[in-house]
Formats: sequence, C-alpha cells, structure tokens
Amino acid sequence: MVKTDLFAAGEGGYKLYRIPGIVVSAAGTVLAYCEARKGDSGDWGTIDVMLRRSTDGGKTWHPRQRLVHVEGDLPLNPLAAAQDLDRPGENTVNNPVAIVDYQDGSLHFLYCLEYMRCFTMRSRDDGVTWTEAVEITSTFEAFRSEYDWRVIATGPGHGIQLRHGPHQGRLVVPVWAPESTPIVPRWLRPFSATITARPGSGGRSRCPTLPTPSIPARPSSCS
Repeated sequence: MVKTDLFAAGEGGYKLYRIPGIVVSAAGTVLAYCEARKGDSGDWGTIDVMLRRSTDGGKTWHPRQRLVHVEGDLPLNPLAAAQDLDRPGENTVNNPVAIVDYQDGSLHFLYCLEYMRCFTMRSRDDGVTWTEAVEITSTFEAFRSEYDWRVIATGPGHGIQLRHGPHQGRLVVPVWAPESTPIVPRWLRPFSATITARPGSGGRSRCPTLPTPSIPARPSSCS
C-alpha cells in the first residue's frame, strides 16, 4: 500500500486542512477535497476549498485546485459575530460535499458560506470545469417556521445516490443545521435534512428538490 499526503498542514499558505471528502466519478476519476484554513484557531476565519484529481486510481495526482474562494466582505453569521468568532473580510467557506450521479456521469458539489448559506455547482467532465455556483439557501429557509436553525453545515464527507426503491437515482447529502441562541450555543435538536436532485413525491417534506444549474460549464478559477 502506498500512502500519499494530498494536503499537508502548513503548505500552500494554509495552516490546516480539514473536513475531507473523496469520491470516484462514474468514469473512474478520484476526487479528493477539503477545507483549506488560513488560521488554526477554529471553524471560523478565512477558509477556502481545495480539490485534487487522480485519473489513474490514486497512483498520481494532479496539482491542487482552489475550487472555492470568496473575496470581499460577506454578511457575518450572527451567532459567530456575537461571540467574536468571525470578522469582516475573513470569509468562511465550509463543509464541501461531492455527490456522483452515476446515471448521467455528472458530479454535484455543495458548500456553505459563513455556516448560513448553501451553494451548488456541477461538473460534466470529472471536475475539470464547473458551472457557476447557484445559491440554494432558500431550501433551508423554507423550514424556518418549524425549525429555527442557526447554522448550516453540509456533510461532512460525501453524498450518495440511491440505487433501489421508489426514489432510485436520488442524490442524498446529510445536513447539520442546529438551533442555538445568538450568544451561547444550545445544540437542542440536530436537524438532518435530505437534499435531492430528483423531484420528490410532493407535499410537505424534509426532502426538498435541489435545483440543477443550467449555466454552461466554464473553466474553473483554479490557482
């Protein structure tokens, strides 16, 4: 067995690499991804998402790609701001999750911003290029009246595709969305949602439909 360090702490200008995930595409490409954290003080701060690809079963790996990086001042999560955990300009991209659609060969990729917004992208060429990100936070906002969540964290790890049953082909990813007070966290009820890229059976459900990006693929802004 050969071991390869894909993301080593202290390299590439990042103190830590956390929240890893790995999937194998329908064509056999291995994709490994994780959070790349500029600091080592915790879950908040400047965090990007890194990706590496292997087309030979993990024997060799393409150079790392900075898949998600956000510039400018994002709205801060009130929970973090109240505890002085997050500051303007320190943009937090958290909890990347990939899902393979083995029916059409595409890859779906979810990530969150500031633990309060969620986005999705899609690739049809095994992660070489990706669509523009589409925000799907409204999927979670729909549950505010019955479940007043304060944090969104997809995953960790990767999603799955159902192979059997009435929902065969559905893409599923776990989501952690706890309730809390604005100042002191009270993890009262961890909410596990299911996001799907296939239409559900209708009605009120915790299996909302994930919109499919329709923007043509573009070269990803890797660095």
